[in-house]
Amino acid sequence: HEMEIYLGILIGAVTFSGSVIAFLKLSARIGGKPVMLPGRHWMNLTGLLVVIYFGARFLHAETVADGMMPLIVMTVIALLFGIHMVMAIGGADMPVVVSMLN
Repeated sequence: HEMEIYLGILIGAVTFSGSVIAFLKLSARIGGKPVMLPGRHWMNLTGLLVVIYFGARFLHAETVADGMMPLIVMTVIALLFGIHMVMAIGGADMPVVVSMLN
């Protein structure tokens, strides 16, 4: 069940934070222009590798306490990834983003 827990939290965190950013862009509370960070592809790759590393640590944890830190780190990275992913998309494409996140 650990794999389902890990993947469920990963997908849920990306979806939640991405949906919040999409809402803020659609309601004009933040700018609708895409925000492209330099080195964003390397950031995505690094985030993926860190999530995989902490996934292995979570799956091989001997106690619940040993598995909490990898789970928390992955959750923070997934939340940041959701923000990063949706900020790079312009406001006109937000309905497509909302559709995909749902």
